[in-house]
Amino acid sequence: MKKLLYGILVVLLIGLAYVHWILPGQVESKTNVNIPHEPYVVSAEAQALHDSLFIADLHSDSLLWKRDLTQESDVGHMDVPRLQKGNVAVQVFSATTKSPSGLNYDRNEATSDDITTLAIASFWPVRTWGSIYERAVFQLEKLYKLAERSEISVIISKQDFQDFVERRAYGGTEIAAVYLIEGAHPLEGNLENLDRLFDQGLRIVGLVHFFDNELGGSLHGVSGEGLNDFGRSVIRRANELGMIIDIAHSSPRMVADVLALSDSPVILSHGGLKGACDTARNLEDSLMIEVAQQGGLIGIGFWDAAVCDPSPAGVAKSIRYAIDLLGVEHVALGSDYDGATAVLFDVGELAALTQALMDEGLTEEEIRRVMGVNVERFFLRHLPGPSDVVLSDTPFFDDWEAVKASRDLGPVQLPIETAAEAVRIATDEHFIRISCAVQNLQFMPRYTVTEFDQYWEVSARSTVPRGAHTCGMFTVHISKVDGGLYKL
Repeated sequence: MKKLLYGILVVLLIGLAYVHWILPGQVESKTNVNIPHEPYVVSAEAQALHDSLFIADLHSDSLLWKRDLTQESDVGHMDVPRLQKGNVAVQVFSATTKSPSGLNYDRNEATSDDITTLAIASFWPVRTWGSIYERAVFQLEKLYKLAERSEISVIISKQDFQDFVERRAYGGTEIAAVYLIEGAHPLEGNLENLDRLFDQGLRIVGLVHFFDNELGGSLHGVSGEGLNDFGRSVIRRANELGMIIDIAHSSPRMVADVLALSDSPVILSHGGLKGACDTARNLEDSLMIEVAQQGGLIGIGFWDAAVCDPSPAGVAKSIRYAIDLLGVEHVALGSDYDGATAVLFDVGELAALTQALMDEGLTEEEIRRVMGVNVERFFLRHLPGPSDVVLSDTPFFDDWEAVKASRDLGPVQLPIETAAEAVRIATDEHFIRISCAVQNLQFMPRYTVTEFDQYWEVSARSTVPRGAHTCGMFTVHISKVDGGLYKL
């Protein structure tokens, strides 16, 4: 009898070890697929540009899985070493807290949930097994623990983000992390839970996922409804708190309701444009135009349902389409890495996308904006809290002659070579003010050389300040010597 019991115990221990250590990797490798491909050819020019970019991705689901994200892996699409290899500066980490069985893009009931099984099998705390709210809390706790063990910084305010951008501009290698919930069902119908999650670090609130919830209808749900009373209260409170609203997976009626109600621009963290890829996953172009007109961002995904062709060239074509439709300032990356997707390049291979964007004919400035500058500027405007950052929507020019042809005086944004040319060519009648743009952001509070606290002031015959090459872009303000200086 003792031998039998011993044998049963051994089998149970082996089974638990298998479930704990082996099964999660097997499940994820079949869920977050890396489609086999030949190594991508990236030119020296594209690699040099890629290495100089400030890169931001609006969506990944990596916190869901039982994988050590501090270690590089061939499972899944993203971990910290691969983020660094891909030169990513900002990663939005999403929490998936409920997912119906038989997941599809057409119609899902809210009656089943595969995340409960995953939580139990992954040995999540017991408190998460029956509480969607606790699952959101737990994944945020995982993010903070990841930050303790790696070069991840969790961002909760404008000032946090401004300080981070400045550190990156001067050689820092840390990665900013912003926390998002994919669907607001973790609120469990209680608006106070939004405040509780905000206090713990939630900064982006997705409204729905693959099913209708307490706020209203999903793009993949049953009702097709817009915002209900509770949904409207969530939008109003999110605006009050300074949270960013994510309309990904929302029904068309819900998107229209959000745009009519929200005081702040919204994002679609991951998806595509229906005109470029006509699938049930993508919303109509007309709604995306409305999002852009209100100052929002569209994160272009890297999987087939978002872009149809998930190769670097295919993603680049969708980005080109989005730029032409919405304007370059409203287009961003929304990979959906580790979101039960199949991709043709993981985050460590992002230089292949930079190459594809160059091949698609995007200018350097368009590439910089899409790959991260747009997200950078959006977060500096719309994360909660005060900041001393100064932003401008001044135009971009490739050469000094274009500047002179466009306007006589005023602020313009120029790449470093053109900024230096402007200093050399300007006449004695003009005073040139050059501010390090740090990827188009005009602030340098700790590196100023004059009484104008945030800006470098240089005379017409001066040179670009030493070390300024690390900034990538400048803002050049031109004014008559007796006319004083223009302010942003």
